Amino acid sequence: LYRLEAYEEGSLEKFSLMLAVLKYLAHKNKVTVYSSAQVRAREDEGEPLASGMPILEYWHDIILEIKREGNERLINVVKPRGYNEKPYKFIISAEGVEWIEC
Repeated sequence: LYRLEAYEEGSLEKFSLMLAVLKYLAHKNKVTVYSSAQVRAREDEGEPLASGMPILEYWHDIILEIKREGNERLINVVKPRGYNEKPYKFIISAEGVEWIEC
């Protein structure tokens, strides 16, 4: 877990170095790395936005966005762009994850 403190001098450089080492080790050892980002509301649109999206886009090959619409959850592929225009829909029930549309 790491939280970038933007007001601390050199924090972005340290974070970028950590991500570069992590990407190198993941590639070298053939493992997958998962990351998540804090979400905040946009002031102009009210639509949620992942903090540090430019950093995520630079260092990650695949980016998924998970949203909630009522009881349904939607997964949108953000990167690679144009991968799938339609979201994947699912619900979480007592039986587990149930896919509605894939």
